[in-house]
Amino acid sequence: MIASYGIYASTPHRHYWLGAAIVMAGITIVAPGLLTYPNRMWGKLGVLMSKVISPVVMGLLFYVIITPIAVFMRLIGKDLLSLKWHPEAKSYWIERDPPGTAAESLRNKF
Repeated sequence: MIASYGIYASTPHRHYWLGAAIVMAGITIVAPGLLTYPNRMWGKLGVLMSKVISPVVMGLLFYVIITPIAVFMRLIGKDLLSLKWHPEAKSYWIERDPPGTAAESLRNKF
């Protein structure tokens, strides 16, 4: 990939990348066992990076996107999940009007 971009962009070091790609392709075809250790190390690097990058990305998503939306919703007084306590309520079930499907139609579906 890097070698093909180097050839396309006419970079001065394209011959080195192309040479390295040819050598790696040759090793892969002739003696693939030589690449077992580098493959394992590459996999361990991927696992290590996933343990670091995933929490960082999820933390950024939470604090940059979800938290400001939640703060904004609280400021304007929205309760989208109906989590507020209503002591006068008999039940927190939401009544449907018109009522949904009859219970008998949900038996023996298959």
